[in-house]
Amino acid sequence: MFRRPFGQISIKPHNVVPGLSSLSKEPPFQYVVCAHKITCSSKDHLWTDDLKHISCDETTSFVTAQNGILNESLLQQAFPQKSILSAICYTNVTLTGPRRAEENVGLHQNCFRVGAFTKDKTSIDRAQKLVGLGGPDFSFIESSVEVERWKKMTINACFNTTTSLFNANTHVITEDAHKSAIAMRLGQETVAVGKALGVKLDDSIVQDAFETVRKIPAFEPSMLHDRLTGHLLEVDNICGQVARIGQAMAVKVPNLLAISRELDSINNALRETRHKAKITGPHSTSIVSPEV
Repeated sequence: MFRRPFGQISIKPHNVVPGLSSLSKEPPFQYVVCAHKITCSSKDHLWTDDLKHISCDETTSFVTAQNGILNESLLQQAFPQKSILSAICYTNVTLTGPRRAEENVGLHQNCFRVGAFTKDKTSIDRAQKLVGLGGPDFSFIESSVEVERWKKMTINACFNTTTSLFNANTHVITEDAHKSAIAMRLGQETVAVGKALGVKLDDSIVQDAFETVRKIPAFEPSMLHDRLTGHLLEVDNICGQVARIGQAMAVKVPNLLAISRELDSINNALRETRHKAKITGPHSTSIVSPEV
């Protein structure tokens, strides 16, 4: 595995298992780090149910390093007696060959930020210990985990969604007046929903995200990369959740609702064709620029 900020690193898995059920007889884990993509609806709770097969005890902490704003709450519902930690991961990794990955841009000085979702002392101590294990490129979130989570959700709303919809990299979005306007409105709606929930977010988050993306090399966010490789998109965790919460709170989210529908249609098409066609690279889209 090759990552520019850290040099060339080789990673050898300690153990590879066929499924989570095979971990029930292992010694209890200190940390269960959830870094997999969630392509099912958060209403289904399927992924947290699967985690119940893992061997754990009173010292086990669950860590979510995933996209989405409901993951911590779902983990707490599934494991009410466990420490729940939140990790905000800012990194862009592209598979460049068999068993090789490259991080070509960095969106944040500290690519992996960890904080305690459950606010008891034990959870805070375990979050700080995990940061210590990660070294200088990990950092502890001193302020609200919720604020940091929503900041990343805003970046995702601006760029993960639009790059996937238009089948284009980040600079295509920022340099096109129509596409950038859509991305800007998606970010603004996400901030509005967060603020309606009482999260202390600055209106400058969206503009700051645009300025950062313009300065760094163009890249393909994870949702676009999934589309190009024929994998299902994380629609619910990147924009669907926020759209539903906005609707429930009477916050106007027309752009989030529209792009969620468009991306869901792409997922439906992928489900129909993925077993028939082998997708080897970028492909054209029939989606045209919508008035959202």
